[in-house]
Amino acid sequence: MTLTIADAGDDAARFARGMLPLWVGIFSFALLVLAGDKLLIDPDTQWQITVGQWILDHRAVPESDVFSFTMRGQPWISTQWLAQVAYAKVYAWFGWSGPVALAAAASAATFALLARYLSRTLSETAVLVFVLAAFALTAPHILARPHVLAFPVMVAWIGGLVAAADRHDAPPPRLLPLMALWANLHGGFVFGLAMMAPLALCAAARASCRPGSSQSRAPSSAATASSCAPAPGKRPDAGCPLMPAPTSG
Repeated sequence: MTLTIADAGDDAARFARGMLPLWVGIFSFALLVLAGDKLLIDPDTQWQITVGQWILDHRAVPESDVFSFTMRGQPWISTQWLAQVAYAKVYAWFGWSGPVALAAAASAATFALLARYLSRTLSETAVLVFVLAAFALTAPHILARPHVLAFPVMVAWIGGLVAAADRHDAPPPRLLPLMALWANLHGGFVFGLAMMAPLALCAAARASCRPGSSQSRAPSSAATASSCAPAPGKRPDAGCPLMPAPTSG
């Protein structure tokens, strides 16, 4: 009987721990939606919507500046076209409530993902402390702008790299679509590529400390990390030992 009660208590604790990211996401979304207009205090939001609507109307990404007075006609492309299109669509459907809800949902997903990754190794209290700290530091930057839509992709990308390093394994191929998505949402994807180098060095250092490991693996891993950044005309996994090579058939 005692064992049954103890097992039930353990199951309840695991269930509550598994639900923590969901509650973090719900609370974050509700808080940001209540903030409402505070997510629209950046005048750049209107410009992002306008560019997104232009892309929808013309079914193309602009190749020259068509919006400014001083640089009109000069070569220019939008590096965050996908986020601009998303903001333009929700604005067309719901008015200003659309961009607010979209930015709030992306931010809530970010903190939920962060809680999910942290809960693998930390207690519930520690997870909440780190999430609250992240929320406080991020709050001034939570605006209806493209970078907010890239936040959850950033957390998922870095979390996947860290998890792979902890397993002493190569990053899973499913991370590649995340990078493609990030690159079309915001120019900050370069940060995600840069994070590969220190994580590869960390994994190499940890591997070299294991019995039977060769100290010569660290330099090669550093070179591997730098070779993983996709180059124009080059497949992202081409020549990259960190990424599993595609198999035929």
